[in-house]
Amino acid sequence: MEQSAKKITSVPTGISKAQEFIDQNIHRNITLKEVADHVYLNANYFSVLFREWVGINFSEYITQKRLLLAKRKLLETDQSIARISLSIGYQTSKYFTHLFKKHEGMTPTAYRKQLKKAS
Repeated sequence: MEQSAKKITSVPTGISKAQEFIDQNIHRNITLKEVADHVYLNANYFSVLFREWVGINFSEYITQKRLLLAKRKLLETDQSIARISLSIGYQTSKYFTHLFKKHEGMTPTAYRKQLKKAS
């Protein structure tokens, strides 16, 4: 009798470890290769595996994680936009503001003002 292939339902250990590494190092300029090396995978294979299991590519995942952290900091602190952008791994507040507006539909300053009005 032929045994059917088992369907994998849990995230591979390498992807889980990669996500933990990203969370711990989100404030730095981490690369796909660095993360792949950390979990002992070839960068190309890791990229394909990551997208398959997470549902988005590596760079979009990093952006989403950073913007989530930025939104939390905008809500919970009075740090400047420049300080927040540096603390989440962006070298310039201009680039951070551009990405934030692209993804959230408003600037970080407008987002913070909206949050303060709602409080």
